Amino acid sequence: MKPPHLRPKPDTPKRPPRKPLRVLMAFVSGMVALMILLAGLYLGSGQLPDAWNPFTPLDPRAEITPVTTFKLSRTAADPQLCLAALEDAGTAFTRLADQEESEQCHIRTHVRLSKAARASLRPVSTRCDIALRMAMWDRHSIQPAARAHFGQEVAALGHYSSYSCRTMRTGKGPSRIMSAHATARAIDISSVVLADGRTLRMKDTWDRGGDAGFWRDVRDGACRWFRTVLSPDYNALHADHFHLAQGRWGTCR
Repeated sequence: MKPPHLRPKPDTPKRPPRKPLRVLMAFVSGMVALMILLAGLYLGSGQLPDAWNPFTPLDPRAEITPVTTFKLSRTAADPQLCLAALEDAGTAFTRLADQEESEQCHIRTHVRLSKAARASLRPVSTRCDIALRMAMWDRHSIQPAARAHFGQEVAALGHYSSYSCRTMRTGKGPSRIMSAHATARAIDISSVVLADGRTLRMKDTWDRGGDAGFWRDVRDGACRWFRTVLSPDYNALHADHFHLAQGRWGTCR
């Protein structure tokens, strides 16, 4: 008979690996629920303000609360809710027929956007949900950053379009994976024009003095509204623009 220290130990169940993202999401969801409950108790009437109520329609002009992102996601996923919110956001757009090139390349809930919220842009064909996210980014991130850094608003945004039936570009060349641009789930922003007429092109001003702080604030603000935000800090392919997308992966850099 083997000594105890040489006997094989019985199998013990292994603790399943922790999933940090799921844990974080559960924590955030719990905090949101707690804040909603506390707000209701504070008001005492059992009625939550619309901006705090996750089940009322999204008001793009309303104050930002912990439930705004949830309301935006729910609205963006429903074509009718999305179009209604886009009208309420103060945008200028035209509803177009869906564009279907193939199962991989299409624009569904197709709109032509010419004004986000306060900033105009060269008319661009994109999806309603991307246009709505642009409006939220403009109103709640771009304009506050411009007022803080320059004492004036952004009058216009420059872009490299939204829809392009192509695969992803990488540092090693084209990928076999389709780009978010192939379904207009992305838009590339390259410059802003301030109210005084001054143009800030990202490729020239990303690291230039006071302009750098503005660009970082605008980039970080975009991460609230878009799942993927790639800037000049990401790689050389994005040295002259922001890539804003609702793609497969979440990245903010």
